[in-house]
Amino acid sequence: MADDAKAEIEKYLDVYTQGPLTKATMLERMAEGRDVDPGFLSKFRIKRMGKDKNDTFWLEGKIHGWENLAYVDDDELAACTNPWEIQRLVDRANDEPKPLPPATWDKAIEELHHNLAKYKAGVDN
Repeated sequence: MADDAKAEIEKYLDVYTQGPLTKATMLERMAEGRDVDPGFLSKFRIKRMGKDKNDTFWLEGKIHGWENLAYVDDDELAACTNPWEIQRLVDRANDEPKPLPPATWDKAIEELHHNLAKYKAGVDN
């Protein structure tokens, strides 16, 4: 019983800890180890509907954790040429320690006003 649970957890982690799957790997996972005609996978297609028909929206929609771009260096981001590189930057930023929140409510309000003033100055200029 414990071996079955361990195998299920390993299978789950295997699916979610790798990069994009190859067609062969997808077919193997769909077949769950049974013999399957290699042409079987050609019958499947990812359907793009609505906003996903736009290539930019489709590619950028695959990047998880966009909010962490705030922690990425602007020069590194400008050097990215594809969504995979952006995802790697976002993942790296996500793994780095984040700044601690303010110690008190008053300090939080003070920081908020300071940051809003900086934002307003940047927008006005």
